[in-house]
Amino acid sequence: PGLRALTVACLAALASSLPAAGAEPADRLRAQADELRKTNQSLSGQVDAVQAELGSLDAQLAGTRARLARLRVRGERLARKQDDARTALEAARGGLKVSQRRLADRVRSLYEQGKPEPLAVILGAESLDDAVSGVEHLTRIADDDKLNIERARAARKQLVRLTAVLAQRE
Repeated sequence: PGLRALTVACLAALASSLPAAGAEPADRLRAQADELRKTNQSLSGQVDAVQAELGSLDAQLAGTRARLARLRVRGERLARKQDDARTALEAARGGLKVSQRRLADRVRSLYEQGKPEPLAVILGAESLDDAVSGVEHLTRIADDDKLNIERARAARKQLVRLTAVLAQRE
């Protein structure tokens, strides 16, 4: 379509340059026609070059769009990971607070009531069954204390780790 319009325009220019009475020699008209053909071929080559460059630019644009889509997906995935890390960080903070509160309650209880001694429990028991139950109770309390300490330490470690992960992502 563009080449046809160019050819028509060249022919129109040629027709307008023709003398009214046809006085110019035929050689001159042939020379003008040859010149117009050369111009037309040159323009056709330029059109081909521009079309090839446009195709290359289209391919680059498609590649850039694909890369942008991949980057967007990656950004969304990282945002989800960051949200997950924030949620885990809040959970770790909550777990640390619970563990610290339990330990504080236990320390306060030990302060107020004194540390229970297994020997005192055994000597204060009215029967062997009471003595065994009392010692088992002390063992459970000690186990609970150890578990609360372990949970507090684990929560603190997780809190430090998650804080570092979030700081690194931001």
